[in-house]
Amino acid sequence: MAETWALKAFFVELSPRALRDLEQVKRDVFSASQSETITFEYLRRIAAEINSLEHMPLRFPFWKESQSYRFLVAGKYLVFFKVAGSVVQVMHVRYAGGKPFRG
Repeated sequence: MAETWALKAFFVELSPRALRDLEQVKRDVFSASQSETITFEYLRRIAAEINSLEHMPLRFPFWKESQSYRFLVAGKYLVFFKVAGSVVQVMHVRYAGGKPFRG
């Protein structure tokens, strides 16, 4: 008899702040590249990383400044999130080279 492994699926939701952050990422990438294609591809990769939180979000470490937030690296950006039951709440997306996130 073969074993079956069921991965628990989590629901990923973006906070209003995270949505504003992604709009800023879009503006910043377009400003630097002047290319809609490059901007679209960059945002697609960030979205794919965020969507990966549907499976095993607890694999990501806690942020060093706060044991409330976990984070993942998406390109040159950090995605901060909380896990509450079966919901992953993406709270903030910021440039990794910016000011430290305090939570």
